[in-house]
Amino acid sequence: MRAEPGLLRRAPGFAALLTARAVSLLGDGVGALALVIHVQRTAGTGQAVGLLLLVASLPNLLAPLTGTLADRVDRRTVLIAAELLQGVVLGVVLLWMPPLPLLLGLLLLKATLVTIADPAGRSAIPALVEDEDLDAANALLGGLRQAGEVLGPLLGGAVVAAFGVRAGLAIDAATFAVSVPLLLRLAPMPPAPETGPGVLAEAVEGLRFTLAHPVARALGLGFLIVGLSSADDVALPFLAMELGAGEPGVGALYAAVGAGLIVGYLALTRLGSRLPTRAGLLLGAAVAGLGNLATGLPSSIAAAVGFQVVRGVGLAFYDTGLQTLIQRTVPAAHLGRVFANVFGAVNVTAALGLLLGGPLLDATSPRAVLIGVGAVGLLGAAVTAALLPREG
Repeated sequence: MRAEPGLLRRAPGFAALLTARAVSLLGDGVGALALVIHVQRTAGTGQAVGLLLLVASLPNLLAPLTGTLADRVDRRTVLIAAELLQGVVLGVVLLWMPPLPLLLGLLLLKATLVTIADPAGRSAIPALVEDEDLDAANALLGGLRQAGEVLGPLLGGAVVAAFGVRAGLAIDAATFAVSVPLLLRLAPMPPAPETGPGVLAEAVEGLRFTLAHPVARALGLGFLIVGLSSADDVALPFLAMELGAGEPGVGALYAAVGAGLIVGYLALTRLGSRLPTRAGLLLGAAVAGLGNLATGLPSSIAAAVGFQVVRGVGLAFYDTGLQTLIQRTVPAAHLGRVFANVFGAVNVTAALGLLLGGPLLDATSPRAVLIGVGAVGLLGAAVTAALLPREG
């Protein structure tokens, strides 16, 4: 893995994809916050806001099918079409501002387009960079994704406060008009010449391939276990209150994870081949688990924030290693389906972790939940280490 900025000079196609994703992700953050504020103002119930957030995760249930499109259709075409259609959907929302049921339907369509584009984008990277640059490329994309999640809502809050909800949605829609010309710079990425009997049959075959492939199976199973650690998000606000840090402490704990992720991704763009991908992945999984476990132990908010930063660094190493190993070991004809299956399944598991986190917190304590999810994360790291073949 060679360091930035040389990668962007050597791989102009990847630079175009990176810039397109950065613009689009920033817009997504602005638009998402604008919609939350709109629903909170117009519907005025927590249930309505919860439904708004739920529709974003529902398309993960279609992962085997959405990933199939990335393997059957030119990935450049998939990315461009998904961006264009998302812009159209947002344009309809912006001009119409429909009642909640119709708004949720439109946003479900937009979320489905996101789940189609995501595996296509991850699968396109090996065609845009050299193998030795895969770690750096994935780390750069991960860092931009995290930066968008932090900066987008901040910008969205300022825009909505100053100019209203429609202004936030207009910015989101405009970002698609910027990203599409950038994606048009990519060379075509046609699928493998052979095609199966149909989308459904290929989706089933993709599931079978994911389960049979030793690397995909090991990473998928470990990732599913790690996904349950999402219950920590339920416990963190209560820990902050228990430590006497109040609302600022809640914000600091959540921001600490994002800061750690950005630090981790930046470090990975500089480490080079000194850290083998498999070792980085396993180290990251273990560090993330230890970060959660340790967060449940200290008696000060400063220590808890520090351990959440450590957790974020570990997650960055884990995420980058997972993507890189899949890209290196899975044939191009199956990449879209494997990515969709692995990430779709873990998103479902993460939702389950959030659902379980509340009852567990009520029955125990914030510290117990954090120590428990930390142990679950370490279990996921151990399972991955036991099943994952060694590189080379």
